[in-house]
Amino acid sequence: MRLDIWPESRRGAQGGGLRSTWMPVAATAASCTPPDVGARIAVRTTRHHRVSATLLPAGLSVTRLSNELLMQVTDGENEPGPSSAGTPDRSLAASARRAQIVEAAIETLAESGYGQTTFARIRQRAGISSTRLISYHFGTKGELMDAVLEEVGLRAHRVISQRVAGETTAVGALTTRIEAQVEWAAHNPSSVRAMYEICRNERDAEGALRYGVETTARANVEALEPILRAGQESGEFRQFDTGLMALTLKSAIDAAIVRMKHPPRLSLTQCVRELTTLARLATRQEP
Repeated sequence: MRLDIWPESRRGAQGGGLRSTWMPVAATAASCTPPDVGARIAVRTTRHHRVSATLLPAGLSVTRLSNELLMQVTDGENEPGPSSAGTPDRSLAASARRAQIVEAAIETLAESGYGQTTFARIRQRAGISSTRLISYHFGTKGELMDAVLEEVGLRAHRVISQRVAGETTAVGALTTRIEAQVEWAAHNPSSVRAMYEICRNERDAEGALRYGVETTARANVEALEPILRAGQESGEFRQFDTGLMALTLKSAIDAAIVRMKHPPRLSLTQCVRELTTLARLATRQEP
């Protein structure tokens, strides 16, 4: 396909860079089939701006009908194309756009639930111009849900691990981890809800759950077990099955988080106090 570009970009009023300008681009087929309607076509990329084109469906009022294209020239606003992938400012722009979309997906999941979390709703919450910007970075809803889970997990891990890192005893590490995990959940309800919605609803092509509650359960158990084993080795904890104890504590933490949100509600302080007391009594050496 040959693209005949009609340049119409102009400098902004202050001369500070290219202003976003829509313009027609004539498309002539040359022994090839036009791309699917809505497909992104990289036309030209330079160091300072990127030109991209999107094929319009027939009948749109932007004239030229089915083979008409619109092209937008921007100064750092469009997503990076193949020839700009290694440019630092383009990589930063792409990362920022992905983060914006993931954050909007988290809030949409928390507010509307998995079933109502569509690219259209995410686009609206993110304040971006088109759902194509979402599919550019995340080809499918499943890919976006993967990114949401990864981001939520990293956020929680950073906060909790930083709190635990300063502890020098197993008792201190266990107590601090429980406190940090419950406090993070209380202060980040949207992230917790988004993770719950994905784990309970995201399915593969055969209809089976891709994650399920086992995903978060395994992650929490794997984080608690090393602390419990270290406490046994140091003599701070009695002998018990560390896997079962970790799963028991994890289940208690989950139940406390639910109690903070549903009647009869417990306060964050109450939940932390009861959980840390439970952990201390369950793991301490026999008198």
